Amino acid sequence: MHVDGTKVGNHYWNRLSDGTEVDLTAEQFLPEEVVVNGHVVARPPDAPRRHREQYELLRDRVMTGLARVTAVRAELNDVPCADRGPLQTARMQKAVSDSASLTRVGHRPSCR
Repeated sequence: MHVDGTKVGNHYWNRLSDGTEVDLTAEQFLPEEVVVNGHVVARPPDAPRRHREQYELLRDRVMTGLARVTAVRAELNDVPCADRGPLQTARMQKAVSDSASLTRVGHRPSCR
């Protein structure tokens, strides 16, 4: 992360296997704080040694949240786009909101 062209820190976020980027902390930065030169850091095969309990709690919450969103998406995929309405949109928004505040993961099911 840079401010006025000077590196002042690091910022990490997640990229899911489908390429979706999830950044739950992007809103914390001031307008002059800019994330630049992002690069992929391979996830270690096991949980970190430090703060393992917190890591596992967060991981469980994220996995549960993603499962909820996936389940609602699958259910809504069976509903033709023309028949989707405010109720289905509200259900997806609630699933996302209830799922550990994963606000950047699929706001609504896509229609093709």
